[in-house]
Amino acid sequence: MVPSEHLPEGRTAQARSEARMCAGGRMRVSDYTQSVDRNVTMQGPAVTVWNPDENCYVMYWFDAGGSPPTELKGDYEGEFLVLTGPVPGGSLVRHRTHQPDADTMHAVSEVLSDGETWPRIFEGTYSREIS
Repeated sequence: MVPSEHLPEGRTAQARSEARMCAGGRMRVSDYTQSVDRNVTMQGPAVTVWNPDENCYVMYWFDAGGSPPTELKGDYEGEFLVLTGPVPGGSLVRHRTHQPDADTMHAVSEVLSDGETWPRIFEGTYSREIS
């Protein structure tokens, strides 16, 4: 997690996302858990679907902390899936993911608060764990 006004020194966290396809392969459900010093700091599921009526992907994020569900929409821009949507407080969040290979995913989330710049709120690289 990069330095920000809410976390001036930044922070390194460990995260795990367990994803599975369901609904006949038309929906991906991911269960996300983030920890700092072995203490869970964020947790929640994300549901991602293709919406043929809007011709875009839609991700619904449900934060275990009690925030209202977040709806992000978008599509691939080159090799990146870019999803954007409003969050409580009037800002926009942009979540970009890229899979350079079958075992790696890189994710960046940014927030637009001032109407001009997209500072990062977190960036991470995830590796497939094979058990």
